[in-house]
Amino acid sequence: MIYQQRSLLFYRFFTTKRKVVQPPQFHNSKPVVSKIFNRPVLKASDSILSKIINIKASRSWRLKELTFLVEGNKQLIDYLRLGAVPKAFFSKDIKYLTEICSHLSHDHSPDLYLLSTSEIRLVSDVTTPQNVIGLFRFPKSFSEFDKERIPLSIICDNVRDPNNLSVIIRTAAAVGCQRIVLSEGCCDAWDPKVVRGSACGNLICPIHSSVPWSAMRNYIGSASTIHSLTSNNVDDSISHEDLEWSLDTNEPLALIIGNEGSGLTDEAQQLSADSGGYNVTIPMTSFIDSLNVATAASIVMYSLRTKFYLR
Repeated sequence: MIYQQRSLLFYRFFTTKRKVVQPPQFHNSKPVVSKIFNRPVLKASDSILSKIINIKASRSWRLKELTFLVEGNKQLIDYLRLGAVPKAFFSKDIKYLTEICSHLSHDHSPDLYLLSTSEIRLVSDVTTPQNVIGLFRFPKSFSEFDKERIPLSIICDNVRDPNNLSVIIRTAAAVGCQRIVLSEGCCDAWDPKVVRGSACGNLICPIHSSVPWSAMRNYIGSASTIHSLTSNNVDDSISHEDLEWSLDTNEPLALIIGNEGSGLTDEAQQLSADSGGYNVTIPMTSFIDSLNVATAASIVMYSLRTKFYLR
C-alpha cells in the first residue's frame, strides 16, 4: 500500500506541467500605467531620466540629441501653437499630461512619461517645478515668419548671461530680425534659462551658434553694413537716432551687441570698421554711462524697425 502511494506521488510529480518562472526583463521604460487618447503613458526608466538631466545641463548633449527642454503648461502650448515638434512630455500627474495632449496635432506622437515628485525636481530647471515638462526637437524651418522680417541681423559678441541673451532673442523675434548670430563664447541659445525667457523667440528667429569671427560674413552676407552698439564714452560714435535717419536705402544691416562687462572684442570692432559701420550709442543723462545690454539692444532694434517700416 505504501509502495503504491509513493509510486502515485512520483507519477504526478513528473507528469504534472510545472510553471516556469522567467527572469525579469529590463526595458528602457517601465510598464504602461495608463493611456491618454490611445497613447501609452510610461514610467520613466533610469536611462531616460539620465538622458533628460544631461540635456538640461549640457550644451553638447542638446546638440547631440538635437533637442531642448521647455517647462510649464502655458509655454508648452505656445510652442505647440507655433509648430514646434514635441518628442516627449513628463509630468507627475496624468491630468497634466491629458491637458497638454489635447493641444497636440494629429501628426505629433510624443512619448508620455510619469515621474515621481523627486524625479520631476531632477528634470526641472526651476526651484518650484512646473506641472509638465516637454522635450522638443530643434526647429528646421522659419519660412512662415519671413513675411514680417526686416533686413537686420543681430550679432552677439561674447554675451554670456542667459537672461540678457533671452531678452535679445525675444526682442529680435518681435522686431522681425532676419537672424541672430552668436559668436564663440556666447551662452547656449537652447539653455533652459534662455528658452524660458525668450518666449518662443527661438522658433521665430533663426539662430546660428558658436560662429567664429572668420566665418561671420558667411552668415550675414557680404553686402551688410555692420554697426556696433557701444557705451557713451566711445569716440567717433553716433546716436541711434542719427543712425536711424542716416539710412536711406534697403541695404541689409547688422548690429553687434557686446558683453555687458567687457564690451566689444577686438574682432567685433574690426569687423564693424571694415564694413564702414558706426559705433552706435544711446543718449542718456550724465549720471549714467551705460544701459543693460539687452535693454540697449532692444531700443536700437525697435528704432531701426520703425525706420524700415516708414520707408
